[in-house]
Amino acid sequence: MRGRESGVPQSRSLRTGSSGVRAPGLVQFVLLLLFAGYSTAQTQTPVSRGVWLAGGSVSVRGLHDEANNKNEFALEVTPQVGYFVFDRLAISANLRFGIATRESSGRTISWGVGPGVTYYFKGFGPRFYPYGTGRFMVSRSHFYPADDAPTLSPMIETEHTWQVGVGGAFFVAHNVALTAELFLSRAKFEDAIHLPDGSVIQKNTSTLYGLQLGLRVFIY
Repeated sequence: MRGRESGVPQSRSLRTGSSGVRAPGLVQFVLLLLFAGYSTAQTQTPVSRGVWLAGGSVSVRGLHDEANNKNEFALEVTPQVGYFVFDRLAISANLRFGIATRESSGRTISWGVGPGVTYYFKGFGPRFYPYGTGRFMVSRSHFYPADDAPTLSPMIETEHTWQVGVGGAFFVAHNVALTAELFLSRAKFEDAIHLPDGSVIQKNTSTLYGLQLGLRVFIY
């Protein structure tokens, strides 16, 4: 009887001891996962591999033609979505939507799409990252004459644009940055003017340079 009684507590003790060995191991595993996630969050920057970015710019333009006493208004939106394939190197899809109206002339509706690549250099602290960028875009514009402009003809314009730029992203929040960029672009145009007796094709090239401002959000 004593042997049986003494055996029962011994068996419970073994089971309790076995459970006690597994519990610390599980706790250590969970703590290790938490520490790994915390370390990754601490080392990741806005320009690290795997970060998404979204942004773009908006331009509004007004013009008064004093010689003809006519007003013109134009609105253009250029959104951008990108992804960092390597640290500091992001590829992007760039879009363009625009509309312009001219009094007693007509309206122009335009759209465009193209790829881009941007490299962010080592930042001056955690808030400022200089960068260099290159983009290519194919755009198309449709001109629709106004009803009171019988001498004007519909026109379709196709544009191929190459653009390079250097700028900087200044972070005003954890993942929100304002950008300023000096750019130089070269464009080739092909205009198809639709006349009553057929179409006329005109070709031209242009060079554009300037400063543009924008906003980018880094998602990580």
